[in-house]
Amino acid sequence: MIVVVNFGGQYAHLICKNIRELGVYSELIDPQDILFVIKQKKPKGIIFSGGPQSVNDEAFLVSNKVIKYCKKKKIRILGICYGHQLLAKLFGGIITESKRPEYGKCQLKILENNPIFDRLEKTEQVWMSHRDEVIKLPTSARVIAETRSCKAAAVIFNDYFTGIQFHPEVKHTLNGMFILDNFLRICNCKKDWIVDKTINSITKKIKNTVGNDKVIIAVSGGVDSTVAAMLCHRVIKDNLICVFIDHQLLREQESTEVRELFQITLGFKNFHYFPTNVFIDKLKGVKKPEKKRKIIGLTFMEVFSNIIKRYYPDVKWLVQGTIYPDVVESRKKIKSHHNLIIPQGLSFRIVEPLRDLYKNEVRKLGKSLNIPDIVINRQPFPGPGLAIRIVGKITYKKIKIVRKADYILQEELKKSKCYKNIWQSYAGLLSSKTVGLKGDARCYGYTIVIRIVESINAMTADIVRVEWDILEKITSRITNEVKGITRVMIDLTTKPPGTIELE
Repeated sequence: MIVVVNFGGQYAHLICKNIRELGVYSELIDPQDILFVIKQKKPKGIIFSGGPQSVNDEAFLVSNKVIKYCKKKKIRILGICYGHQLLAKLFGGIITESKRPEYGKCQLKILENNPIFDRLEKTEQVWMSHRDEVIKLPTSARVIAETRSCKAAAVIFNDYFTGIQFHPEVKHTLNGMFILDNFLRICNCKKDWIVDKTINSITKKIKNTVGNDKVIIAVSGGVDSTVAAMLCHRVIKDNLICVFIDHQLLREQESTEVRELFQITLGFKNFHYFPTNVFIDKLKGVKKPEKKRKIIGLTFMEVFSNIIKRYYPDVKWLVQGTIYPDVVESRKKIKSHHNLIIPQGLSFRIVEPLRDLYKNEVRKLGKSLNIPDIVINRQPFPGPGLAIRIVGKITYKKIKIVRKADYILQEELKKSKCYKNIWQSYAGLLSSKTVGLKGDARCYGYTIVIRIVESINAMTADIVRVEWDILEKITSRITNEVKGITRVMIDLTTKPPGTIELE
């Protein structure tokens, strides 16, 4: 295995995910746990992630004991960005704020034929994101690559550890996966991580955990909750109760599709549907995005709790479709997350069969469980639903508008060749009105914003370059078929700096 030390960088999970994609199991750990973890689990290698802090802040430094232990036990270390600077600091180098910080694509010039650069050209495109840089190297270090602004872009420390200032884990470093794969080869890792093989261990753990108790799960029709439900149903059968709470903020026809999926396609006998208008009523007049999320989260807890108390009082376990990105975003308090909810006033024990998996791994499990492709390849849909795709106040009229506009968008995209490259696409509704002209009369209407992105695990996202004739047709249909819309715009913002959802 490979241990990825999370120093708070936005790409830490992406490093971990990519290592798994290359066939080696990896875990993300906190800096203070390094020595304990490596002594206990004996990894083949360690990767220090990037991070927002400076290595000159003593609070974030790792002890030299880690370096000495790794050298003794022949455990390789790869430092990325902050991790690179940390290695330099630990070996006695000097790091200061750069006069020319680098953000974005750069050309890397490789100076030495080192194993970390096997299969790469002498000049490579890499992705930089740093304000500090190593200005003086320790005597035990040597530079193996540079950029125009960064003379220590890649360094070998003490002939054993490697530091790179750029980010190989992002796709903008065109051959970054080769670098990570080379590190695995340097570490002599065995590529035996196969997601499909985890099904038996996960289901065995579920059975050993819940026994013959009643278990409940709130499902949405999304891949996470569906796979979690299928894994549980595989071993506890009708002891699993699936509850579908329709908060009336779903997409066109979605409620019907979810019911048909569980009752007909998957054959769940204990599936129960609960529609309610209480969510929209409580959102009346609310503008702030985080307040919307909190209201929806608290209301969900209230509704779910009341359902359980009334219909399923003997339930002891709650299954949640929590995956890695849910956990990291909630811990960082980027936003409130709907998957991390425990019903009020109820003493539940939690089962999270997918907690350690990434979205791409969950999809692979779904395929092995024979879940239909339409579900496996379903675009992510946020728990708060259309509430965070309507900027500002929510009304029934706005829900109807955005629902119809989104239906048109999806219908046209599915006809196109680019649909297979789309991670997430939706029509959002802006709060302001603009002037339009329909017929011979001026009118004021809302603006629809279209967002179409590609991603791997939602930690980062790029725009999908959709052909103009497709976008023109979508725009024409929305402005003509959706009453109250006078303008359609395209959102071309990547993540970061934007988020995938509007709110």
